[in-house]
Amino acid sequence: MSVAREQPRVRRTDWRWAAAVALLLLVGLGTWAFINTRPKPFTVVRRDIVAGVPLEGKVVVPPSERADVMPPYRAPVAKVYTSIGANVDRGETLVELSMPNVQSVYEEARSRVREAETAYANAKVTYGGDLKAAQQRLSQARAAEKAAAAPPVVQTTPTEGGTAVTIREPAIDTTAATQARIAAEQDVSNAQATLNAALIPYQQQLEAAREAFKDAQSGRKMALVRAPISGTVLALNARAGDEVGKDRKVPVATIVDLDELELHADLKAEHVSSSKEGTPVTLTIKEIPNETFEGTVKSIGTEVSGPLKQQKYVAVVSIRNRKGQVKPGMEAEAIVRAGEVKDVLAVPVDAVHTDESGRPVVRVLQNGNWTPVVVELGLSDGRYTEIRSGLKGNETVQVKRDVL
Repeated sequence: MSVAREQPRVRRTDWRWAAAVALLLLVGLGTWAFINTRPKPFTVVRRDIVAGVPLEGKVVVPPSERADVMPPYRAPVAKVYTSIGANVDRGETLVELSMPNVQSVYEEARSRVREAETAYANAKVTYGGDLKAAQQRLSQARAAEKAAAAPPVVQTTPTEGGTAVTIREPAIDTTAATQARIAAEQDVSNAQATLNAALIPYQQQLEAAREAFKDAQSGRKMALVRAPISGTVLALNARAGDEVGKDRKVPVATIVDLDELELHADLKAEHVSSSKEGTPVTLTIKEIPNETFEGTVKSIGTEVSGPLKQQKYVAVVSIRNRKGQVKPGMEAEAIVRAGEVKDVLAVPVDAVHTDESGRPVVRVLQNGNWTPVVVELGLSDGRYTEIRSGLKGNETVQVKRDVL
C-alpha cells in the first residue's frame, strides 16, 4: 500500500520577494550607469602634458654586477668582517676561516677547480645551442641574399622560326632577402649577448676557484675569503664558529652592485619607436610607497618565448637607485617619457571620438547644440589629450564615458 506524500507548496511571498529584490538591483544598476556614463560638459583648458609609454616588470641585477662568493674549502668560520647591507670593495676581506691541514686544503682546492671547469664547459654547451642555431640561420640568409643578387639567367632554345630567348629572374626578392639577412644578424648578436651574460657567474666561480688553488699551492692567505666585486652584501651565510663549505652550492656571501640595477619589461611593438635608447623614465616601486625613481632606457632587445617561439620586445631600463633603496626582485611600474608639451589646449581623453571617416572629433556646445568638430590631436598622458588645431580655447566640450 503506497502512501501519497503531500508536496511542499511554494509560498507566493517567496517569489514575489525575489522579484522585488531583482527589480531593485536592476533599477540601481541602471541609475548608476545613467549617472556615471551620461555626457558631462568640460571647458577646454591649457595645461602641460607629459606623454608616456607604460611598463611593468621586475628589478633585476646584470650578471656582471652580482657575485656569489663560494668558500674555498670546508672549514669553521674564525671571524666575520662584514654584515648584510654593508658596502664592500673588490678584494676586501669578508670572512676568515680556520686553517685546516694544508694538504687537504690543496686537494679540495684542486677539486673545486675541476668542478668549476666542468660547470663552465657544460654551460657553454647548454647556452651555446641558440647561438649556433642563429649562426646557421645567418649563413642560410647570406646565401639566399647572394642568390637573389645574382644576374638573370638567359637561355636560348632553337625553334623552327628562329631562336627563343628565356630570361629567368632569381626566385627570391632582393629586398626580402636583405631584410632576412639583417634580421638573422640581429639574432646572432642577441644570442651572443645572452650567452655572454649566462656564462658570467660560471666564469666568476672558475676564476675564484683558480685563485684559491693558487693560494693553496703557495700557502698564501688561504683562510681569507675576499669580495670579488664592489657592491652591497645582500646575503651572508657565515657566523663565527659555524662551518662553511659543507654544501658546495651555498655561498658565503652574495654581493650586488645596487647602482647597476635594471628593470626588464615587455614592450609593445607600437611603442618601440617612442622608447629609444637614452629616453628618460620615471619608476615607482610597489615595495617603496610614496617614492619615485628616475632612470633611462638602456636598450631595446627581442626575446623568443612560448611554445610557438613568438618574438617579443623587451625594454631594459637602468635605475638611479637613491640610497640603495631598490633591491633585485622588487616589482616596478614605469613610464617612458615619450614627449612633453607645455601650456597647450587639452581635453579629457573621453571627449575625443571618431566620425564615420575615422577622423578625430570632439562635440562642442554651439548655440545650445552639441556640434561635432574635427580636431588634430597631439600628445596624451592617458588622462588628457593635446588639441593642436580645431579648438580655440574656453569652448565647452562633451565628455562621455563608455558604458561598462
